[in-house]
Amino acid sequence: MHHSSHQKSLVLPGDPKNWRLVNQTDHSFLHKMIHRFRGCLLASACGDALGYAVEFSSLSSIHRKYGKNGIMEMDLQDGKAQISDDTQMSIYTAQGLIHAKQNGCNYHGMLMEIYKSYMRWARWQLGSISASKEGLFTLEEVEEDDLAQDPKNQALKKNRAPGNTCLCSLSSGYHGSRDRSLNNSKGCGGIMRVAPIAIAYCHDPENGYRMGCDSALLTHCHTLGYTSSGALVSILIKLFNGRSIQDAVLESIRELKKISECSELASVMERAVSTAYQRIEAPDAFSFLGEGWVGEETLAIAIWAALMYPTDLKKAVVASVNHSGDSDSTGAVCGAIMGAALGEEAIPASWLEHLELKDLVCKQAEELCTMYVLSPVCWDSRGIVD
Repeated sequence: MHHSSHQKSLVLPGDPKNWRLVNQTDHSFLHKMIHRFRGCLLASACGDALGYAVEFSSLSSIHRKYGKNGIMEMDLQDGKAQISDDTQMSIYTAQGLIHAKQNGCNYHGMLMEIYKSYMRWARWQLGSISASKEGLFTLEEVEEDDLAQDPKNQALKKNRAPGNTCLCSLSSGYHGSRDRSLNNSKGCGGIMRVAPIAIAYCHDPENGYRMGCDSALLTHCHTLGYTSSGALVSILIKLFNGRSIQDAVLESIRELKKISECSELASVMERAVSTAYQRIEAPDAFSFLGEGWVGEETLAIAIWAALMYPTDLKKAVVASVNHSGDSDSTGAVCGAIMGAALGEEAIPASWLEHLELKDLVCKQAEELCTMYVLSPVCWDSRGIVD
């Protein structure tokens, strides 16, 4: 897909002649927001796909295969830029949010819809899944998967190096929470999947942070495993609302410092900021930041790369994946930040052209926008209906 045609496909709900927007929201700001929503989820999928090709490779083997600058373009398999479990789970997060809105759920109901969607993902990965031992939903409900029924979405069922913690937690029959710890994992399986939550909560940052944490806690119960997820949602919400990357990160750090469980995470984020401010480039930066196998390191690498190249999505995402660590997750999180900041037009056309599940990711971004961001406004052919 060429970039120009990609941008032309933008549609807002209803007929533009009939829009009257409340709260002085103007059309251009709304257009910008939708481009940011789509940019966030598409660039996250691109970063995931770029990094997935080198996820288990050392930096020296990446350089041997792709040259001294590392991987910069998609390494196609069967003509596709394949996404990993990171984007699969992000898509299932979005499914849970969409179902929650359709079913009129409250906060806890929404969290359980997300959990149910993760169970659907686990069912495809494991071949079968047992029902919730807590009686939260039936096996039949898990087997009703509107996404996987579509022949275009078969990549959702593929085994793409799924995370052990996610699979173990989801097959246990129980969900993790602050009251029930399933494990002490701070792996990056939480942070890699939460970006859609920032769209749903783009006007409610406090509950957005909370849902980012609680949805990660379903499977990852170490404080750094879930607070890093909440922090990413906070940063993305600020970016959707027009903040610069620097301001979004620094404001989030200031807010996190006031939350006792986030003190360690705030320090890790500050280290990422100072590494970028000192212009410490790859590969030296990774000795300060880690390699992204755990949530706080994934966030640190993404923040560092985004602050190093705040106006260049491609350079930032390329910097975030070329290391010996968990390249698909660091690419997914950096892509989400850069796409939220710069919008979908900043994504290289060559990356989007063969991206797996691209149409589904776009559709979900637009559905989340229509349901959550425009939902206070009811549309019909006469304009707003009170």
